[in-house]
Amino acid sequence: MPRKDGWPAAFELPHFLREAQERENFRDDYERAWLVGALLTLNDRLEVEGHFDKAPVIELVRHLRNGVAHGNRFYLRGDEPKLPAHLRGDFRITKVLNGQPVLFDFMESGDVFVALIAVRDHLRDLASRPLP
Repeated sequence: MPRKDGWPAAFELPHFLREAQERENFRDDYERAWLVGALLTLNDRLEVEGHFDKAPVIELVRHLRNGVAHGNRFYLRGDEPKLPAHLRGDFRITKVLNGQPVLFDFMESGDVFVALIAVRDHLRDLASRPLP
């Protein structure tokens, strides 16, 4: 892998494959890393592209992202949530969640994946609407 100083960084693939097979919590750690990365990346991209139309699923992703960025715990400041934040009525963000774990407690990995797909579908729907 490239480095800024021009020297390559290397890792031994067989070592990491053994870790995946032998280490008890590897799957949970891998899923957590993937989901956190996906939530951070999606939220950052939504901010750059200006797709925060405040739809409940977009608000849900914003709160999930903030939670995983704050030690995997919901971090609801002041009067948050200000707007409805949920996935099809399920997984509703409320003030009661403040301080509670996000991943593998509030939502399982598959639920987060469904939320990501729902955002994709929502954005496709927005893109197909005629301009005002």
